[in-house]
Amino acid sequence: MKISKLFLIILLFNVNALLAQSWNPVGSGDGINGTVYSVCAFDSVLYAGGSNFDSAGGIYIANKYIAQFNGTTWSPIPSSPVFTADINAMLVYEGKLYVAGTATSTYILVWDGKTWTWPIAAPGVVLCFTIYNGNLVFGCGDGAIESWNGKTLTQLGSTLGNTVNALTVYNGNLIAGGGGNLVGSASTSVVQWDSSSGLWKAIGSSGYPNGTIAALCTYNGVLYASYTGELFQWSGSAWTYTSTGSGVIETMGIYNGNLIAGGSFLAIGSYTTFRAAQYNGSTWSSLGSNTLNNNGPSSFTIFNGRLYSSGNFTSASGNTHVRGIAELTTSVTGIDDMSETDRIKIYPNPNHGIFNMVLNNNTSRSIVKVYNMTGQEIFNSALSAGNNNIILTGQLAGIYFYRIISGDGESQGSGKFVIE
Repeated sequence: MKISKLFLIILLFNVNALLAQSWNPVGSGDGINGTVYSVCAFDSVLYAGGSNFDSAGGIYIANKYIAQFNGTTWSPIPSSPVFTADINAMLVYEGKLYVAGTATSTYILVWDGKTWTWPIAAPGVVLCFTIYNGNLVFGCGDGAIESWNGKTLTQLGSTLGNTVNALTVYNGNLIAGGGGNLVGSASTSVVQWDSSSGLWKAIGSSGYPNGTIAALCTYNGVLYASYTGELFQWSGSAWTYTSTGSGVIETMGIYNGNLIAGGSFLAIGSYTTFRAAQYNGSTWSSLGSNTLNNNGPSSFTIFNGRLYSSGNFTSASGNTHVRGIAELTTSVTGIDDMSETDRIKIYPNPNHGIFNMVLNNNTSRSIVKVYNMTGQEIFNSALSAGNNNIILTGQLAGIYFYRIISGDGESQGSGKFVIE
């Protein structure tokens, strides 16, 4: 592999290395002029669905509820059906895009990249999707939860006692969250499907959440459930919770090995953050250096290796081109080559993807994280004092950045190296 002279010239600079993440516009124009409830990547295209918008990136959207982005420009979807109300959720299943919203006489439509079909007659307005045991599962506003295997539709148990807002899978079990008192046996808003009995059951015996659940997610063996003012956690034995102030986490997901959260919250526990945050298993930090206004993100997805969020925001720290949808981009504000210090050494540098990282005077367990030029984490490994052999064969030629973190989460150094 060969690397351009430009990369070698950049390598000579000796300034601070910072991979700054920020929320930025998607495409040209002023974003989407309405609320985007859901974003989803399908067949190399990003889809955005929401509420009554007629412009995406300055392009007229006649159907007013869904638009597509090819990585460069926005456009309407050919032959789109006439949606009559909001699009609430989207998910890819068996090579097709499933769209939950109100259109014609059904609540779910299916897009294969060329044509629309509507094979599912859902019992009510569909609010959420997940995949469970190879089937598409969706939750409805009337409390029904249905399973679709691509041919037939089956209701899972009796209709729950309130709205179903979120679905996820935890330890192989299907989990549903929604309004309070979902099952009569317990005052809980998070329940688990028991396939052997055909019943929905409470998780745990006490301390469970009983407010309206907005989002569910599984991360590092822990089930997370959010509602106004609190983020509940279930690790298998008991419910605990962390305060989110007066706001609510509307959406959660996994990105670059971290739990990510978006919504109207201004703090999580003791950490002050603004509407978008990430959790590495021990500490919370901001997701993006700028702030999305209004209620922040209501949906996340990954498209072309980058994180996208959607919601009812109309700006990011005053940038009004960030509207309805945003892309988390990474910029390199400087380079600090720590590899030539007495504490951290990398050799050879440049290299062909195999090199040595030497840590001197290191008495605690450390972790090295490696990022590419877009800020995507591509490598994560424990380090010991002395010499550590790092293998990154198969990576493209270019500049890569590393950050070394101690066992208690403190930064021990950062720098760069070049793969030729």
